[in-house]
Amino acid sequence: MGKDQTVHSPDPVKPGSVYPKGIMIEHSTSLLTESLIRSGRTNAGSPHRSAAEAVEAGKLYRRARFRARWRALWARLVSRLETRLPNSLLGRSPPLWDLHRLSRQWTILNCFDEGVQTVALDLVCGSEGRCRDFDGALYPRQDHSKTRWLGVATARLQGQPLPPVSLVRVGAGAEARYFVRDGHHRLSVARALEQPLIEATVTVWRVDGPLPWCRASTAGQNAALEQLTVDPAR
Repeated sequence: MGKDQTVHSPDPVKPGSVYPKGIMIEHSTSLLTESLIRSGRTNAGSPHRSAAEAVEAGKLYRRARFRARWRALWARLVSRLETRLPNSLLGRSPPLWDLHRLSRQWTILNCFDEGVQTVALDLVCGSEGRCRDFDGALYPRQDHSKTRWLGVATARLQGQPLPPVSLVRVGAGAEARYFVRDGHHRLSVARALEQPLIEATVTVWRVDGPLPWCRASTAGQNAALEQLTVDPAR
C-alpha cells in the first residue's frame, strides 16, 4: 500500500451516530488493509498455495450462502405453522436483532469500553446496521460483498492475523448478548469455519428496559420479534 493511501474501515459506519437520550456512540475502526478486504488480495506465499486457498475460500462461501438460503426457506415454512412451540424446538432462529430499533425501547444509562475479550459466536445475536445482509447465524444473505467475504476467508485460511471485531454487549451474566458494530465479514467467515470463539473489542451498554431475547422463546412473543428484528424479506 502506498504511503499516501488511506486505510478505510472494513464495515463503514456513520461516525458519531446519536442515539436516543443524547447518547453519542463513537465507532471504532479496524486496521484491515484495503487490498485485503476490498479486493480479496492477500500477502500470499507461493502462487500455488494462494490459488488453492482462494479455491477453498470460494467453496466456503458457497456453503455459507447455501446454508443462508436453506435457513430462509425453513423459516418461511415454519412461519406458516400456527404453533406456540419455541423457536429452538422448531429448529428456527430469529433474524438478527436490530440495535437501532432496540435502542428506541431503552434508556441508555451509560456505555464504556471493556477492551479485547474472547466472545462466543453463539452469543452474537444482532447488528448495528447490517441486519439485511446476514441472517441470524451470520451467514451471508446477499452477494454484493462476496469479494470482501472471500478476501477475509482467504486471509483466514492463510493464517494471517486479523484484528478483533467490534461488538456492543447488552445485558449481564446469562442475559448478555452481543451486537456487531464492525467486523460482520470476519464473524461470518468464522461461523462458516465453525469457529466457536472470536476476539472482540467490547463496548458495554447499561440500559434500562426489556431485553427481548430473554423472552423471545416463550409463548405469545411473536409480535415482539416482528417489531424488534429486521425481516430480510421486507
